[in-house]
Amino acid sequence: MHRPSRMKDAVVVLMAALLAILPSGCRRQTIGPPTSSNPAAARHGRSPTADGGRTSQETPSEAAWYRMWQSDPAASAVPERWRDLFATLTRSQAALDFDSRGRLIGADMASGRRVGGDAEIRAAVLLPHLRRLAVSGFGVTPSGVHALASCKTLEELGLENTQIDDTALAELASLPRLRSLNLRRSVHLTDAAIETLLRFPKLEQLYLHDNGFSAKSLRNLAALQGLRLLDLRGCPGVGIEVLREICRIPNLTDLRLRGYSIDDPCMEVVANCRAMSAFTLEEAAVTGKGLSRLADLPIASLTLYKCLSIGEDDLAVLARMPHLVRLSLRDMPVRGDFLRFLRDGSQLTELRLYQTMVSDSVGEHLSRLQSLRRLDLSKTLVSDPVTAALAKLTSLEELALAETMVTDQGLLALQALKDLRQLDLSGTIGVTDETIATLEALPKLQTVFLAGTSVTREGLARLGDLAKAAVLPGE
Repeated sequence: MHRPSRMKDAVVVLMAALLAILPSGCRRQTIGPPTSSNPAAARHGRSPTADGGRTSQETPSEAAWYRMWQSDPAASAVPERWRDLFATLTRSQAALDFDSRGRLIGADMASGRRVGGDAEIRAAVLLPHLRRLAVSGFGVTPSGVHALASCKTLEELGLENTQIDDTALAELASLPRLRSLNLRRSVHLTDAAIETLLRFPKLEQLYLHDNGFSAKSLRNLAALQGLRLLDLRGCPGVGIEVLREICRIPNLTDLRLRGYSIDDPCMEVVANCRAMSAFTLEEAAVTGKGLSRLADLPIASLTLYKCLSIGEDDLAVLARMPHLVRLSLRDMPVRGDFLRFLRDGSQLTELRLYQTMVSDSVGEHLSRLQSLRRLDLSKTLVSDPVTAALAKLTSLEELALAETMVTDQGLLALQALKDLRQLDLSGTIGVTDETIATLEALPKLQTVFLAGTSVTREGLARLGDLAKAAVLPGE
């Protein structure tokens, strides 16, 4: 008589056991919204009522909870576990990233001088949909890294300046979706870490800058045939022998190097990376002759930093790079005449000339670059005359004139930039409250950086949320 009931109970027990062993995201997902055994209900955020029915309202998204918490940290509508999590992450000034469905998928505690530690990691791994996590600081120990091993949803992980060691790194090899790993300045890692990295199943991006791995161990990275980006800046073991090996990786599209052991013969080897579309070279002994070796590669992005053996005329190679869309020259001995080598109708969308010797004469060259969306002339010698040329770049969306000699009068010309969304005037002391009207006339402006200018608190108040300046000079 009771057999059907016993069979029903057995089925329930069996289903519970199956659900318990199914793979999920981060193991401890106790902070998420109420779940249901009904997949459709879970997808749509509906939670079951006590009698098995459905509520008429969907559960608020994690983004909605975060907004509620920002307005009132004690808001009862926000589950207590989420309140604790938000509080822990924001103590490290974490930048949080939500997807289109309002799910919290990323936490950045590394950029913008942010730091984190084991406590923040243990909070982050509770996020049921965590895909991206970046943490910087010596407060991250092997114990904190051990907690990350439970977060099976992770796709991108940054651990900069932490205490991760070889044993802790080995635990991360079990993460099934990890495709990007940043281990910058991991002082406790040894050559054994390179052997461990060969076990990561889906690694596509690997950042190893400022680590002391030997040349012998670095050559083994060639076994990572799926790598697309490799950052070896500041690794003293990198030389021509290492480059011969890693340039055999078939799909390597982004290579980043720094060090005076990188010279012209190394560029001959790099020229064998036939798929390379992005190249970064910093503080190297490369000359114009070496740089010219790269002309036949499909380079779309080129960054040169403190390569003092490369001068203005050496950049004639740019005329042989028809795919170039991003060019960054920082602390380079150039005045801007090299721009004449860019073809009329150039596809260049991003140009950064930070801390170069560029002056107002660059204007005649800039005005030809009608595809520019982002332009950085910070810490150069430009002043008001250059703004007439900038006004012709009507596609500009981001412009940086930080620490230049531009004044209120010159900025009047920028009212022609109807698509400008971001403007950096930090440290440009010739900017005063008179510029506020100019800024207000820019219809799409979202952010303007004014720290270190002569704009007063009253001027900042007029701009409201547009202004990004916390402290004025002398205060």
